[in-house]
Formats: sequence, C-alpha cells, structure tokens
Amino acid sequence: MRTITSFLGVGVVFLACSMAHAGMVSFSCHFPEDPYGYYHYWNYDFANKRLTVTENLFAIPPAEGDQVVMSGETDGSTTFTVVKTITNTTGTTWMGYDLELLSTGTFVDGTAGSTKFGTHSFSDDFKMLHFYSPQSVLNTEVVTLQVDITVPTTGLFEFTMAQHPTPEPATLLLFGLGAMMLRKRKKLK
Repeated sequence: MRTITSFLGVGVVFLACSMAHAGMVSFSCHFPEDPYGYYHYWNYDFANKRLTVTENLFAIPPAEGDQVVMSGETDGSTTFTVVKTITNTTGTTWMGYDLELLSTGTFVDGTAGSTKFGTHSFSDDFKMLHFYSPQSVLNTEVVTLQVDITVPTTGLFEFTMAQHPTPEPATLLLFGLGAMMLRKRKKLK
C-alpha cells in the first residue's frame, strides 16, 4: 500500500509540474553587447508564462534597435506575456515606442498595453507594435509596456525583439543641428 501511495504522490507532483510548464520547457534571454552599457534584468515565470524585463536606456539605440534574443524550447505552440519596464535616461522625451520581432514569433492582437501610451497599432504581419499618445515619457521617467507573443514552433526556438523609442521631433532637430555644427567646426580646423 505504501508503494502505491508513493507512486501516486510522484505522479501527482510530475503532473503538476508538467501543467505549470505546459508549452514552455526552457527559456533564456541574451542581450547582445552594445556600446551604450544599457542595464538589463530579466526573469521568466514558468507558472504564469510571463517574461519580465527591467531596463535603463542611457542613449537612443542605433537603427537596429536595442535587442534582446529570446531562446528556449517548447513542447507545442505557446503564448507568453512580455512586461518591459524601461527608465528613460537618454536626455530626450519619447513620443512613442516601437517593439519589433525579427524572425519567428508574432505579437497577439488585443494584448498590448502601456502605463503611458494609451494607443497602439500592429503591422499587418503582427511583427511590429507601435505605442503612441496620449502621454510622452520625459527624461528620468519610467514606462511599462506589455504584450503577448506567440511562439509557433515545437522544440527549440530563437528570435530577436528590437526596441525603438521615438524621440520628439524637436529633440531630433537639436541633435541634428549639433552634429552639423560639430562637422563644420572640424572642417574649419
């Protein structure tokens, strides 16, 4: 009788663990090296299928965006939630924020939300998500973005999500004028 109870106990624990991890078997994030020294911290909660990323952006990312490479293994097509909390220390005001999925994975329509940007739109292929208005994110302010991502594969996966804060046009104009002045100054020497 004791042996049967032990087997049942092990079976219940195994079943509970399998249900908690249903879909996602393993998960990892990698932030490729960047010259700006952004602060990144991440945690994946298997029970709630939630990736939490905390970041501090010190400069506007280059054209390819600040990137996070997500990889892992699934035992079936699965969806998980990404919650990004970003501190703006770029010295600029952000008027919007774009998230872009490169390669596999798509955003899930109807799941986007933000603490500052009340409006959002998806590209036709659900690879690009654009947050905007009604509020801007001033320098030193924090914004939280949330969206679900579907991983359509079974087995190993890897894809990249790039982020692009959208500076206000006046800030871009000032940066452009400053760069032109520096270039002229170098030519005069």
